Amino acid sequence: MLKKLLTLAITSLLPASYCTAKPLIKNNRFKVVFNKEFTPETARSVSLTGQLPGQAHIFKFSDNGLYNLKNLKSNYTPVTDQAIVYCEIDAPQACDVTIGLAADYWYTCYVNGKLAGTTEPNGELIPDLNDLSPFCRTWRAELKKGLNRVAMHTRPGNASWRIAFKLLPTLQDWPERKSDRDRFYKQLNEQLIPQGVLGPFPMQISTDSAAIALKLNYPEAVFMQYNIRGQKPYMRKHNARYGRLPRQEIHRFELKNLQPDTEYEYKIISADQFDKVLTQGVFRTRPASGIRQSFIVFSDTQTSFTEREKVVRAMAGGDDFKKADMFVSLGDVTSTFDDFHRSYFDSYLLPINEVTPGKLFYPVRGNHEFRGVETDFYGDWFGTPYYAFRNGDVFYIVLDSGEDKPRAKKSAYTWRTYHKEYFIEQKAWLAQIVESEACKSAKRRIVLAHTTPFEWEKLYYAQNLNFMCGDIFYGENPRCKIDLWLCADIHSPYRFDPATGIMAGAKRQATAKRTCSLTANDRKNLRFPIIVNDGPRGAGVDFTSILVEISGESMIVTTRDWEGKLMDKVEIPPGQPFKVLETTYENYQPYKAE
Repeated sequence: MLKKLLTLAITSLLPASYCTAKPLIKNNRFKVVFNKEFTPETARSVSLTGQLPGQAHIFKFSDNGLYNLKNLKSNYTPVTDQAIVYCEIDAPQACDVTIGLAADYWYTCYVNGKLAGTTEPNGELIPDLNDLSPFCRTWRAELKKGLNRVAMHTRPGNASWRIAFKLLPTLQDWPERKSDRDRFYKQLNEQLIPQGVLGPFPMQISTDSAAIALKLNYPEAVFMQYNIRGQKPYMRKHNARYGRLPRQEIHRFELKNLQPDTEYEYKIISADQFDKVLTQGVFRTRPASGIRQSFIVFSDTQTSFTEREKVVRAMAGGDDFKKADMFVSLGDVTSTFDDFHRSYFDSYLLPINEVTPGKLFYPVRGNHEFRGVETDFYGDWFGTPYYAFRNGDVFYIVLDSGEDKPRAKKSAYTWRTYHKEYFIEQKAWLAQIVESEACKSAKRRIVLAHTTPFEWEKLYYAQNLNFMCGDIFYGENPRCKIDLWLCADIHSPYRFDPATGIMAGAKRQATAKRTCSLTANDRKNLRFPIIVNDGPRGAGVDFTSILVEISGESMIVTTRDWEGKLMDKVEIPPGQPFKVLETTYENYQPYKAE
């Protein structure tokens, strides 16, 4: 974007090109009229005459050039409603200007009857509606001396009717000396780029690796410098593609071959802003040995933004969360990711971090992270959804169990879901990772997945998991013995003790469809403990957390409701029956046909 803008400025350095005196929007106000019969041609006509066809509403854009037309027309119909936005610009002399424009979802802009820019017919999806920026697209327009009329035709998308308009800084002088030119470029950068940062967030930290992710408020090329804290020179990490740093909003840096139990420092640096440091931070890798550790999980917070924030704030403020070394999100943060950052960050991660800062974070993808128009952001932030990490003497395997049903033409949310090749890829990765020294030498191995492996719960899930890991984890003598399978998805909290075959949880009515009893394959294959977290509108209390405390002798697993009330606490000695310490659970009663 900046390169495009500077190119426009430089190529316009002809006599009477860019304004030496700043053009201004008259009275700094805009007018808008609504009518479903409007077309882009209506905007062209208005930009010639200044006559608005209908009752006009007056408004002002925010300082960064943003406005939501929903404020003036709350009952608009996506796609079919139309509006004309109008303003007048006073120019002290004839000149060229650069205008920043954006809209969700369509616009066509005219200046004095001449087309300035359009996103018709394809439209332009804005990645994050909360951070909609006028710099999404820039256009050059010719102004005449005196009064200039600007009219923009716009239509709303399904998510919002946000629009953006701003006159961008213009080139006044072109310095002769290179040092002055460099300074000019830097000053212009600073004018154009009031860059904001969401993050950075260290995550998925292991004994020898870590990831750092952040989001900028509009696309920019950046790189990372890092090293052990206090050591120089810095090492550089970048995500160049074919020799070029990509301009994008979300950046993720994956660091490998780190030293265990060591503090690292890092800086995120803008290549577009002459190596300006945008943000910086520190993180510490996990120790190479030691069995004693703890982690806590949340999952299935599928409710309103306000309710989700209230729930996670309460759980993050509890003693269990504060004592845990790590925080795991077991998936399904919300039901549909049409606004990813509001769902995953504004109402989830940010409130959690505000209540109890600095908790190490490990994400797991649920089936609902496959659903919604902004689900692709999941991979941008968190990388490959399946991964493994080691913390001391415990090896964690994070699986992606995928969607809960196959792709179907009549199912909008599975239309882009293709599991087959993906599961083949994940299966090959898993076969390789369990043969690693990090896995083989671990004293405990824990699987983190969104869903249960039980056939009696959801057969489609079970078949996919059996394909990916049946020959690795299942059976009496598996290739890789695991000590715990921790999951969610069902919205009913319970536990399975493989030594006794007992399933116990919140009271649940068995049916012919869900028998609350193991199938023959379940009895043969599942020889490891399974703990299931709660979710809304199920058999439990809607939202729960699970704290896992690991020692040399056993694991203690504690389940609480979101207000801190204890629901279940068991000790899991290796290869022995669970020891129930406290519980409100009942043993499942299998379905019996009458």
